[in-house]
Amino acid sequence: MVDDGLSAWHAAEHNPYSLGVELVQPTKDHAYSDWQYAELNRLINWWKGQWAIEQVLGHEQTPQGMRVGKSDPGEMFSWERVIT
Repeated sequence: MVDDGLSAWHAAEHNPYSLGVELVQPTKDHAYSDWQYAELNRLINWWKGQWAIEQVLGHEQTPQGMRVGKSDPGEMFSWERVIT
């Protein structure tokens, strides 16, 4: 966990201007929980109040993620449940 004012190494060349969230599931075949979606949306809403958020993306949707074959958050993640 890194303070919002610092940079974490989570999105390669996008680190200086992106925020990252790590969601955990027991295995790639487990669905994310209602609680995880609720907290993710709460965090996104809070961040939107702090910064001009342009997009909400998964690693697999970023240029770096596509280059290296990232697959998260994966097939069990429901983008329809995420506030964007």
